[in-house]
Amino acid sequence: MIEVGFQPWIYLVILGAIAIVYALMLPKPQSKTANHEEVVQEIEGTLDHFMQEIAAENEQLVQLVGQMKQDFIVKQTILQEKNERLEQRLEQLELRCSQLEALREQTASQQAVMQAEALRTAEPQPEATGEAESVSSADQAQEAEEQSIKSRYAELFALHEQGKSIDHISKRTGMNRGEIGLILQLAKQEERRV
Repeated sequence: MIEVGFQPWIYLVILGAIAIVYALMLPKPQSKTANHEEVVQEIEGTLDHFMQEIAAENEQLVQLVGQMKQDFIVKQTILQEKNERLEQRLEQLELRCSQLEALREQTASQQAVMQAEALRTAEPQPEATGEAESVSSADQAQEAEEQSIKSRYAELFALHEQGKSIDHISKRTGMNRGEIGLILQLAKQEERRV
């Protein structure tokens, strides 16, 4: 048999061939610029999508704020109308109250005048026979009138002498303020005559 001896250069050739075959079998690496462009395009696509979502959300917010503004304006106009109606009603009620108060005071004054006239007509008229008789009969009539007014309104004069106000006397006796004032004035006038 023949011995074939391998020389070192054959080992190198075989190793080189194996390296070449192995290198051919490996997938080719893509260039860095192509890979970089893909990453940039992917980031741009993501950013575009993100911007579209933000734009849609902003549009929804603008619509929501516009709707809220319209609702607020409608509610504000409704409240203004209600306020105006309430103010008109309040003015009408105040006018009615003032009219009623004036009517009450007028009625009370008329009643007091009528009572005073009734008291005066109830007095006996002095005769013209003599001055002394007329003076004494006038004094007697005044005393009778004073007694009748004070006796008729004893509670009113008692409260007045205690220093109570006309409002308090009005509430206590159920009489109108104007009537109370007139009675007190008549009593003062009668006291001056005496």
